[in-house]
Amino acid sequence: MTSSTTRDAKVTDADIGAFQSDGAVCLRQLLRPHQIELLRAGIEANLAQPSPRAKVASGADDPGRFIGDFCNWQHNEYYRRVIFESSLAQAAGQLMHSRTVRLYHDHMLAKEPATR
Repeated sequence: MTSSTTRDAKVTDADIGAFQSDGAVCLRQLLRPHQIELLRAGIEANLAQPSPRAKVASGADDPGRFIGDFCNWQHNEYYRRVIFESSLAQAAGQLMHSRTVRLYHDHMLAKEPATR
């Protein structure tokens, strides 16, 4: 999952160590602002037309909506662009000490304000 527009991932030895010991790490500013905007557009498109896999976790009497949807990157151009045009795969490879990275699935969760 690399492309000619991929930039170097900002992964430090400390990040790799934290990932190896904790199983998770927060990588700040890994995505560029325009990539964050692409993800916002992708989420809006996903919310407007959820897939058959979508699950609504909020009740009918809830003042907001909590919805999850997954495995949409192949149909959502915004998600696909971020996956292939960002340094996400490179960062994942560095964290896992791997030359290859496989996308298992994407998962969008959206919880509106005031949702219980």
